[in-house]
Amino acid sequence: MPKVSVIIPTYNRAHYICETIDSILAQTYRDYEIIVVDDGSADNTRKVLQKYDGKVRYFYQKNRGPSAARNFGISQSQGEYIAFLDDDDLWTENKLELQIDFFNNNPDCNFVFTDYLVLNHSGVMYTSGLLKKIIHKDIIGRKDGILESAFIKLVRQGFIMPSNVMIKKEIIEKFGLFDESLPCNEDRDWFLRITRNEKIGFINVPLQRRRKLSDGITSNPDKMCRWELEVFNKLPLKITNLNKLERANIQQRKSTIYYEWGYYYYESRQNGIARDKFLSSLYFHFSLKVFLYFLSCFLSSNILKHLRETKRKLYLYAKS
Repeated sequence: MPKVSVIIPTYNRAHYICETIDSILAQTYRDYEIIVVDDGSADNTRKVLQKYDGKVRYFYQKNRGPSAARNFGISQSQGEYIAFLDDDDLWTENKLELQIDFFNNNPDCNFVFTDYLVLNHSGVMYTSGLLKKIIHKDIIGRKDGILESAFIKLVRQGFIMPSNVMIKKEIIEKFGLFDESLPCNEDRDWFLRITRNEKIGFINVPLQRRRKLSDGITSNPDKMCRWELEVFNKLPLKITNLNKLERANIQQRKSTIYYEWGYYYYESRQNGIARDKFLSSLYFHFSLKVFLYFLSCFLSSNILKHLRETKRKLYLYAKS
């Protein structure tokens, strides 16, 4: 039986998935299986994967979304540990080795994630800086360790992704599978349920290469805000013993989501929708900035055009 089951949900990524699988086959740690769950691809995914016959366990299902694909992969897994890899992401060759070493050195930890780099369309890698902003105090001068207050940090900002995670399978059986009613942000929901009660380990080394593409659901702010809000609306039903501080942070996050949602429509010159979103943001948490944006939605288009141009000039001046 393999020690680690690597699960790749895929949908119409025939032009990326071979490079993704090759990054697994190049791992220094060898005790793993690769499970690919094709979520109804209409391209030639099945054909390009034929060269991996004997190295990859391939399954096809009708399109049901990433949650269902990951859940099916988990149901077919044989490993003690589960690692996920999105079909357009890559791993460094020592990713699995370092995570297994972490578990061996921290036997009471059941979940560990790593830092990552972003890979753009041109193949240029750069750091997002996100991880250090979120857990800066926890990682200064340390290579790895246990992340304190992970739940609240994750409420405030999503910084754990499927491709940088390894988890003991027994913990999945304890907290349940991905919520298949969520077409996106399903990973945020899952990680929140786990981090609320488990010690979360981190490796302060960028072991994932995350592609930043423009054709995925993450490039649609309207859908991302809609479904992130749904995550936080449902969370108190899934975690019924939230304390006062946790509930306050959830309310704050909902306010921020509505602000970001409103700003998207504001920049799209759809002031009526933007106004409603800003008002919802203010309902959950008052912010002078949001209130001013709300008021500006009542101004004429000429005044708004002038304000936007002034804002742009101030921004350029500040950068110069």
